[in-house]
Amino acid sequence: MVSFTYITFRKEIEPFLPPLKPDYCVKQAMKAILTDQPMICTPRLMYIVTFMKSILPFEAVVCMYRFLGADKCMYPFIAQRKQATNNNEAKNGI
Repeated sequence: MVSFTYITFRKEIEPFLPPLKPDYCVKQAMKAILTDQPMICTPRLMYIVTFMKSILPFEAVVCMYRFLGADKCMYPFIAQRKQATNNNEAKNGI
């Protein structure tokens, strides 16, 4: 199972976007599938971002993502996954 504990946002934003539990995400996804919901945003605060994308110009949306740290939030996760993959390959002699 993949853990997303290495995803980070700006320190000021983190209290509003705590890490989501896998069970919660699965429940939300299944509920959306069963009710033919075309899109879900978890946490619900992300609906604000979706709304803002519909009314703001593209450049403002890019600035908003950068302010939140969303443009770099996956970097620590990707680095951790690469390290785990490299260690696994070294151990298995691949």
